[in-house]
Amino acid sequence: MTLLLDAVNEEEGQSDFSVDEKFTNFDPVMRVEVDLHISAQMNIKKYFEIKKKSYEKEVKTKNAADVAVREAEANALKEITKHRQT
Repeated sequence: MTLLLDAVNEEEGQSDFSVDEKFTNFDPVMRVEVDLHISAQMNIKKYFEIKKKSYEKEVKTKNAADVAVREAEANALKEITKHRQT
């Protein structure tokens, strides 16, 4: 079953997704898949595990990007030094 949840904060009357954010194509409705064959706690655990794995992947990607940038900067510096010496 798919639940469609409204992403509007009723107390403030505003959407949790701001137009100023870098992702403006978000739908103010969140779709949540719920497996009716398992308990609510198991559904929560499933989504928690997905979120945890996504976060870990994001951290690894950012770290790999940082390493790649540092290596590219070091290589560029070597090339500049090499060309200045010739």
